[in-house]
Amino acid sequence: MLVENLYDYALLSEASYADLQNKLTPDDVKSALQRIGNSDSEPDDPDKGFSQTQAEEFIQKWEIVNHQPDTESGFSATLLRKWGQIYFRQDKIRMS
Repeated sequence: MLVENLYDYALLSEASYADLQNKLTPDDVKSALQRIGNSDSEPDDPDKGFSQTQAEEFIQKWEIVNHQPDTESGFSATLLRKWGQIYFRQDKIRMS
């Protein structure tokens, strides 16, 4: 496995924690990636979420095709596209 692939997988994994609901533009996605770990009322914390460079690299490689926010069962998912390929990322399922 190439180091570049591992880096992409790490970014995808971290991106699964972003609040991508209603984030339609690349700038919206970049902001959501940088705010991972911050609550809505908190100011941006540079020690949380993506760095500016990571967020820019992510939006240059990946497009958010669709995002399903948390359902009542805790399921959420994001469909991403990279260079004409489709990837499905299941974020979580909470079992009750």
